Amino acid sequence: MFISNSTFLLLTILEDIKFVKKPTSNHNITKGSSFSLYCKVESSRQVKYKWRLNGRDLKYDDNHNWFETVNRLLIQNVNESDSGRYECVAYLPQTQKMERSVTASVLVTGPPNALEGFHLNGQCNNFTAMLSWHSLPIYNNSETVVIIEWRTTYGPVDKWTRVPGEVNATVGQAKVENLSPWSKVRFRAIAQNSYGYGPACEPTKFESCETSPTRPVKCPEDILAIRGAPGVLDIKWKAMTEIDFNGPGFNYVVKYKRPSDSTWTKTVLDRNKEQFTIPNAGTNQLWHFTLQANNSEGLGPMCLESSAYSGQSKPGFISEIIIKEIGTSSVLLTWPPPISDLWNINGYRKLLCTSHNIYRISSLST
Repeated sequence: MFISNSTFLLLTILEDIKFVKKPTSNHNITKGSSFSLYCKVESSRQVKYKWRLNGRDLKYDDNHNWFETVNRLLIQNVNESDSGRYECVAYLPQTQKMERSVTASVLVTGPPNALEGFHLNGQCNNFTAMLSWHSLPIYNNSETVVIIEWRTTYGPVDKWTRVPGEVNATVGQAKVENLSPWSKVRFRAIAQNSYGYGPACEPTKFESCETSPTRPVKCPEDILAIRGAPGVLDIKWKAMTEIDFNGPGFNYVVKYKRPSDSTWTKTVLDRNKEQFTIPNAGTNQLWHFTLQANNSEGLGPMCLESSAYSGQSKPGFISEIIIKEIGTSSVLLTWPPPISDLWNINGYRKLLCTSHNIYRISSLST
């Protein structure tokens, strides 16, 4: 095999460049601190230096300085983007093809920086969002995961809800499903590693993700029947929040009937209502009732059917008591039932009165 004259000349020149100081690898540099790398060659020729980080020329700035007189690269206020493979390149200024280099690896430890390039891919179709970010080389050197959070225009500005699960930061994307219908949604992401949580990245815009309306999927909570004054039965519930409306035209549908009724009576109530009084409920009358959420897309699920009695009035007086002795120590008490008030009586309470005391004997149901 023959070597051309130009190749032989290049090898000869490169052999004349010898490193006498080489950068040292460091895998435990604290985030926010400073570190230095040294590099020096001996050569009979005029040699220039430059540095590369992860294969790209390093740009010098206030935090990245090369002091050639002392052969020192100083990195200040370091963060995770300063991690990687540093390459000191010695070259001849006449042609940068004539160069030799040595490398050192650096790992900055500490919580990760905010994700870079976080954005929503397209729009939120079928209640699903696809999110992406830049997958940086540093993620390959640390077990960094990404946590996705979301919020809508309905909630407080400082309340974010975490999406279940985590995504490895090297993946560079995440899918969020089952978004709330009829909502404007924005997302943000937080990176985490073994040193802690990084800051949240810049969130997406509400206008980028708007979901379609659907019928409600939840029932009102804390449904309660309250017996009021005689002939009064109130139904109360906890008002649903806007995020559960799922569409425009939201309201409540109350259905109620007596056991003897063959059909339900239906009443539609405004979204701001939290109570309904059954009209003409009657005294001590049993009612069945249920509640549904409703919007322009249709009715939500039928809530659990409940039953309750309306308010009860005090019973009237017993007009006459007949006492009959049936032994030396027993008597039989009889009285005519108050027919007009019988449906409003739960039972009777019997009292024994003497000249000194009143004794409760027992209670009887009707």
